[in-house]
Amino acid sequence: MFKDSDFEVDVEHEVIKWLVDSSGYTTEKLSEQFGTGGENTIKEWIEGKKKPTEKQLEYLAKYLKRPLAAFFLPKPPEEKPRPKDYRMLPGKEGKFDPKTLLAIRTARRLQKISKELAENLDNEIKQNIFSADLTDNPKKIAERYRNIFQITDETQKNWKTPRDAFKMLRESIEKRNILVFQIPMPMEDARGFALSDDTPCVIVVNSKEDLIEARLFTLMHEFAHILLNKSGIDIPENSLFIRNNQNEVEKWCNEFASEFLLPEKTAMEIC
Repeated sequence: MFKDSDFEVDVEHEVIKWLVDSSGYTTEKLSEQFGTGGENTIKEWIEGKKKPTEKQLEYLAKYLKRPLAAFFLPKPPEEKPRPKDYRMLPGKEGKFDPKTLLAIRTARRLQKISKELAENLDNEIKQNIFSADLTDNPKKIAERYRNIFQITDETQKNWKTPRDAFKMLRESIEKRNILVFQIPMPMEDARGFALSDDTPCVIVVNSKEDLIEARLFTLMHEFAHILLNKSGIDIPENSLFIRNNQNEVEKWCNEFASEFLLPEKTAMEIC
């Protein structure tokens, strides 16, 4: 695939290993892109036995969706941890599709840019929210936030479409200095995630979700993660369908989102 005459580039093998590992690709998967002997070639780069050529490095950077400059770092940088895996997927704990990892990196980058911009403008980022705890009743906290957001049954009736509801709730959350993004990820991998370990906090909703009602639920579920200060990536479920083996954090966030969007009292009146 590449000519042997291309000159080799002096890059640190630890950096190549970090970029490959953190992108979620296996050497076997990458070998498919580099043709015959590709797997051995990549392993040699990672182990420091061989250096990639300029063209190979450019191709690898493009495939991993990494800036070429990242390969010239002297050593792997310290990174913030990935959000905790709350998905409860058998055999997949801590394992994410490369596109999901790209979404996490994108969110982290936007979070960092926002923080640096605020610092350059001497603006302090204050999360205009009150925190919650797992010992708090999620339904009570949901009721309190409906009041804060000025959401009533009448307000909801006046929303023409679910997209209007999503737009309004997104704006209400962003007014509290929480970033909200819609980024594509494989649907079977995650519906959304929340980053609460730095300011500004970030909520990401999977833009591949066709049902806007599902995006609404994910939005409020991830907002609950922010209130609990529990970074996480997950597949939210309506509290009506909660599984018995569900994590207590997920259970709390699902109950919060369900009560916020459709209070139990209102649901009973409808029935």
